[in-house]
Amino acid sequence: MARNARSKISTSASTSTSPKASKVPSFEYIGIVSMGGTIESDEDAGGNAVPKSTIDYAEFINKYVRPGDSRSLAIRICSLDSRDVTDEHREAAFREMRASPLSKFLLLHGTFTMDKTLMYLQQRKDELQGKKIVAVASFWTSFGRGAMHTDALFNLGGAYYTARYNERDGIWLAMHGSLWTPEEVHKDTEHNLFVRET
Repeated sequence: MARNARSKISTSASTSTSPKASKVPSFEYIGIVSMGGTIESDEDAGGNAVPKSTIDYAEFINKYVRPGDSRSLAIRICSLDSRDVTDEHREAAFREMRASPLSKFLLLHGTFTMDKTLMYLQQRKDELQGKKIVAVASFWTSFGRGAMHTDALFNLGGAYYTARYNERDGIWLAMHGSLWTPEEVHKDTEHNLFVRET
């Protein structure tokens, strides 16, 4: 993966719709917290994944979710290869979710340091009471490949469903049609999979 130097932390939402501004109180709001990684990348001429800040999964979800049922709000923290994500970025994501009036979040992240970010949040879970944070990533970019050649949209749909309907709060990783807590999963770099700790 090509390394991206974009490290400026931004927590501004990229959509004008907010819980306070909405005139439809039946909406359920879900925050889409973006930190970069392959799931938010395009491919360069050499086939390398390049994180892009212009990819807006909140807009994508709002396009396909049942009208009037829920609304996703984009929260951009950074657009980085996860090997470049630091504790400063993790702290920014933590503070944004802790302070938010929302209770459900998708956390879009790269796979290389996903485990570090999950454990960073897990160690402060007492400060995230009443929050449900579902991390999601992909091993292949969703842009320029087509739906049959990426795991991004499959994983995103599973994570979105988990954020909405899993009854248990806490920090989770939703990948490959499976659901794990931070303590019970690790990345299998040989097979490009997250697997349960043994």
